[in-house]
Amino acid sequence: MKKFKENDENITVEAVIRYCVLEHLKIIQITNTLNNCLRNVTLLEFIVLSAQIALIAFEGFTSQSANTVVVCIVHVLMLLVHMLLFYWHADEIRHESMAISEALYETDWYEYSRSTSSTIHIMMMRSQRPLSLSVGPFGEMSLTMALKILKGVYTYMTFLQHSYGQTSSLGTN
Repeated sequence: MKKFKENDENITVEAVIRYCVLEHLKIIQITNTLNNCLRNVTLLEFIVLSAQIALIAFEGFTSQSANTVVVCIVHVLMLLVHMLLFYWHADEIRHESMAISEALYETDWYEYSRSTSSTIHIMMMRSQRPLSLSVGPFGEMSLTMALKILKGVYTYMTFLQHSYGQTSSLGTN
């Protein structure tokens, strides 16, 4: 669109902008539908993934068997890759939706007709609200949320280690 001018071949700027607006509205609708369908699934994923990583890592730390430690390390690494892929792509949805506004701003929107400029301006304003997937009531899926999961895992592991240590010392007395 940067190089597109009003006098280009059979297509007008207004038609291209209308098409882009309709496509953007479809993307917003698809993202909202996806979010509504997956909200509870992502919440369950958030809880289960946190518990799995914490429990498997704790098992690896407390195990006396080298084989068990290796299996636990591999399992935790696989879960971390799974989490990274899931939250990375959700983060990309957010970043790409924000990039639309920047791309529109970099066009020569001020050189077009008043109605075209107005349509572009409205689309820029709408695209400044990021599209995102949510983790139930906990917030948006993003790499920041993935870090929060890891912090929660560490807290849960520390709690388990503390409880396990107290249980062990109580059993020996």
